[in-house]
Amino acid sequence: MEQMKQAVTSLAFLMVIAGVIVGSSVVVKALDGQAESVNGIDAIKANCQDIRGNLSRLHYSDAILRVNTGQAYNDISSRLMARMNGRLAVNKIDAADLVSLTSRFEKGRSLFSSRYNEYESALAALLKIDCKNQPTDFYAQFNIARDARLKLSSSVRELNDIIAEYGTKVEKIKEKLK
Repeated sequence: MEQMKQAVTSLAFLMVIAGVIVGSSVVVKALDGQAESVNGIDAIKANCQDIRGNLSRLHYSDAILRVNTGQAYNDISSRLMARMNGRLAVNKIDAADLVSLTSRFEKGRSLFSSRYNEYESALAALLKIDCKNQPTDFYAQFNIARDARLKLSSSVRELNDIIAEYGTKVEKIKEKLK
């Protein structure tokens, strides 16, 4: 039983740390809305090189964030949630809430991956459009990429909420074991 208490304490600590890391690693901001102004098309043409440079840097950094975030979510799922659920089951401690949260987390992880792929495709398509000669096409694709990024942001928030809820439930189990 003492090992179980230590495992619960360790998991609770790791869940809090993981939530902070994941929450801060993918802060999804809306893309620059400069084209919404009256002179937006002219602004796109005039600032095309700067816009493309910023989008290229965003594309590169988001790819790194996606890998790091995906790995963190995988670790949380397999190293923390699955192992905790298994230990609780072996020790005959009711963990139905945790199992349910783990299931929701897995579905959320799948949705996160799908939404990231949609965002990645939209951003890659945006980078292929010549903003100087096709500013309206560029702006239309820009909006598609921005919407995809907002959906991705929603997935990240949902996953982080599940992590926080799981951590809270683990803390409650820890208190019951004392």
